[in-house]
Amino acid sequence: MSRFWLACICIGGSVLACAPANIKPAGEPAATGNPPKPSVVERVRVGFNPIGVAVTPDGQFIYTADSTSQTVTKVSSSSLHPVSTIQLGVHPVGLAVAPKRGWICVTARDEHNLTLLDIAGNFVAASIDLPYNPEQVAVNAEETMAYISNTSAPFVTVVDLERRRVMQNISVGSGNQGLALSPDGKILLITLQNEQYNLVALSTADQSVLGRTNAGSGPGAITIDAAGVYAYVANQNSNDVSMVHLPTVHTVLTFPVGQNPMDIKLAPSGKYLYVTSKMDNQLSIIDVATHQFVQRVDLDVSPWGLGLAPDGRRAFVANYELRSSGSGYGSTQPNMTLGNSATQRVNNNTLLVIDTGIYQ
Repeated sequence: MSRFWLACICIGGSVLACAPANIKPAGEPAATGNPPKPSVVERVRVGFNPIGVAVTPDGQFIYTADSTSQTVTKVSSSSLHPVSTIQLGVHPVGLAVAPKRGWICVTARDEHNLTLLDIAGNFVAASIDLPYNPEQVAVNAEETMAYISNTSAPFVTVVDLERRRVMQNISVGSGNQGLALSPDGKILLITLQNEQYNLVALSTADQSVLGRTNAGSGPGAITIDAAGVYAYVANQNSNDVSMVHLPTVHTVLTFPVGQNPMDIKLAPSGKYLYVTSKMDNQLSIIDVATHQFVQRVDLDVSPWGLGLAPDGRRAFVANYELRSSGSGYGSTQPNMTLGNSATQRVNNNTLLVIDTGIYQ
């Protein structure tokens, strides 16, 4: 008979909640035959140094936040070609889709800005000034509010999407970066770069803190399973992923992945976890049940944002740089001026399209 432990939270001698911890650490791929290995099937030319990736719920389009070219590129999932390049005049970082309103929400860190792009018309519908340096953005199911993390301030900013203005700033802790809403929209998870208890859960009803836990070092992107039971946090500095029991806000397991994990997504089935590793130049696919690597896909240099098709058959990865025979930046490529007035050489960069085969 299999045995497992229960990780419990107790206050004053009373057990409030328990989280299952029948967990094994991650290891190398198990010997399970030779399933087809995912591969890069297309490299789509997008703007310079793409960071964020967003896929529309119908799967028809993929968007990239092209950080140094100040554009968002719209890519057709059927043709795998760009259909439009939208000029912003700001340096985009994070993306979120608001399909009912027909918007892509775009954060610009250097310009303290949230831009709302019209999906159908490919134009800027609104530009909202923000008080701090925004990083990621999450939109509630009703599409009435956008939650925005801030790298330079201990606040999460809430934007009223109906009135298109800042509604409030919620104190959470310094260096907040990753954001994720639970499937029922009642809990907002935020990762904190500069706090000991570096994952905080907020109630979206009254902004109260529901709990805090310690993930790994340098937590960033978050993904939550469809049942709202477990969250997975990519820890950029400790090169691992923390598995958090959401009802109790308790870390039950941390397992290794590649170096400098930047983005993380769950397959639609919930069976596989996808992680981009910026320093390894890889996409890792992990079996959620066993926490074992099942595949690693070699990518171009510095993969960053990650999106999945609704059916899970394709993954889309923004590559911040391109592979080349020389050093990191190609000598023939142009210089781009960043929002902080720094100038760096950049490559023509790509959105990688990966056939994920059976790992749906």
